Amino acid sequence: MRLVYRNYRANLDPGTFSVLLFMPAMFLVFLGLGYGSLSGSSYLSFLAPGIMASECVTAGLFSGGMLWSDRRWGMLAQLLVGPFTRMEYLVANAAMSTTVGLLGSTAMLALYWAIGGSMPASPLDYLLMYSSLAAGSIIFSSVFLVLAVLIKSAVTFNSLQNVLVFGLDFGSTIFYSAGASLPAALKVVVSLNPETYVVNLTRAGFSGTFSPFEGYQMAAIWVLALTGLAITSWVYSSMRIYTQ
Repeated sequence: MRLVYRNYRANLDPGTFSVLLFMPAMFLVFLGLGYGSLSGSSYLSFLAPGIMASECVTAGLFSGGMLWSDRRWGMLAQLLVGPFTRMEYLVANAAMSTTVGLLGSTAMLALYWAIGGSMPASPLDYLLMYSSLAAGSIIFSSVFLVLAVLIKSAVTFNSLQNVLVFGLDFGSTIFYSAGASLPAALKVVVSLNPETYVVNLTRAGFSGTFSPFEGYQMAAIWVLALTGLAITSWVYSSMRIYTQ
């Protein structure tokens, strides 16, 4: 618990809040209301679950960034000299990123309600939404943690993070559906992107349209999340404490 608290303290600064809340809030308000006025349909209710799911990628970004920074500035070595083990550090990091992702998603849901959206009605819908969001947070935390272990250069790490965040978000179904009019090449990208399935499951819970097909998808993303954790643990266990 002390490590989890320390991770929150290290991440909850004005810059972090701007990335976690301000940027997705702008997407939700300006795109949700602006595009809705053009199409005449409720684009806001389509976009809101996607913006909630995007918080999972942001949480993973924080997770990997914290590990990389702790290695770079020697904080990891200091923590491991104390009463904490490598595995405790990894578990605390994953717990922090997952809860940050869920809290960010909840903030986006509250903003959606504040600007006139209709909330899901069933407790089961919330359970399904948050289960998919938790799995998504674990998946993307695993991705960025592995990158933090393997990459030594700050420029390379930061650049790759930015490319991945935009690629994952815009290469998923956050802003558009994978309908028949979508170009075939983009359909392939969208179908291979795990964020697409987190978005779709969140959207299904959001609209109360969860079906057996979504149940299979839910099982698949949890298998992917647990596999990601296993790979991360294996890579992390052989990691050098310092990046240099």
